[in-house]
Amino acid sequence: MKTTKSLILALVAGLLFSPAAFARKKPVDLSDFAGIYQGTVTLTQQGESLNGTANVTIQVPKKGTSATILYTTQIAGTPFPTTVSLAGNKTASVSDAGVGLAGVNNTHPGSGTFSVHKGKLTFFVTNSNSSLTCTAKVRDVGKKRKLQLNFVFQQIDPYFFSTTLTAKAPKGK
Repeated sequence: MKTTKSLILALVAGLLFSPAAFARKKPVDLSDFAGIYQGTVTLTQQGESLNGTANVTIQVPKKGTSATILYTTQIAGTPFPTTVSLAGNKTASVSDAGVGLAGVNNTHPGSGTFSVHKGKLTFFVTNSNSSLTCTAKVRDVGKKRKLQLNFVFQQIDPYFFSTTLTAKAPKGK
């Protein structure tokens, strides 16, 4: 019994005092997402799809721990704008969780959290009656930077915004 307690105590002490316990977590780096992108968007709701154009500007300060995403799509002549702010403390806020579906005068602001892991940005924001989930993945292909950005707006029925965009790859990449 005494050896079991000693063994458990040694394991706990090893975990507490291991180098991994003192390792700093890597700070969030959003700089790979920075750019001015243009492309196409597909809006899908209840099996029906509409196509349009999309413009996305992602502004990232030098530290790379925060960002502003200006997302505007044009579908059947109607603009759908929204702005997403990602803060250094891993919080996210959005000007319209409905991605502009209800018009400028009927926005649904929301707040939540975000994470970046292996070049993939994910955030989730919510308010009293809706939610917005986003995934973004960026990769360089030749002289172009490709961004796949997917929004899912959920109020009663989900709306899927699947956006494929390109921008000029930054120099040195």
